Amino acid sequence: MKDEIATFEGVTVKYGKVLAVDNVSLTLKGDRILVIGPNGSGKSTLIKVMLGLIRASKGRVRVFGLDPLKHRPQIYARTTYLGEKDGIPHSIKVRTHLEHLETQYGPTVWKTAETLELREHINKRFYELSRGFQRRLALVEPLSSRRPLIILDDPLLGLDLRGRELIEGILREKSEGGSKVIVVSHIMLPGLEPDRLVVMSSGNLIYEGSYDDEVVRRTIISC
Repeated sequence: MKDEIATFEGVTVKYGKVLAVDNVSLTLKGDRILVIGPNGSGKSTLIKVMLGLIRASKGRVRVFGLDPLKHRPQIYARTTYLGEKDGIPHSIKVRTHLEHLETQYGPTVWKTAETLELREHINKRFYELSRGFQRRLALVEPLSSRRPLIILDDPLLGLDLRGRELIEGILREKSEGGSKVIVVSHIMLPGLEPDRLVVMSSGNLIYEGSYDDEVVRRTIISC
């Protein structure tokens, strides 16, 4: 199918004796996908397997029809990913970081930074920012990319209500502009308006299908 992003067939991941993902089979498809579940549910591990960052103990994974372990460059050429960690040098200035991103993504970087209200912090170093603004700065790169797939793991980490609203608004614009968005989270993102939902718990796939508010509410209560 043309909207199919990735398929997982009997995927199992073990860390020593810990079973992180237990025989999961599913298809990620659609324009806006929410992967939700409590901490330790296996949702981040599943995404890392999809990106070839972790090798599955068992099972088969295909992304855009490609093996992520053998064709990582081809997959990355179409994908922008932000994990739970920001990945920005502790002492770098905001301006320097944005100038570096501009060489890769062009002037849209500054527009994204403006939308995320980072202008007044332009001369600060990363460690001088509040936790929420550190996360906003980390999100500039994936939200400025023109690659067709955006994957964000816990993008609202540390953000206040204003920051969440801004991120959700940009994600909605990216989706409306043709990008496919996968968000991994343990909370709802009302502004994302996902069309597909995947629910993980204790390494198991609990639900896969159309977005369902009631399923999400039950998941959040269990977190």
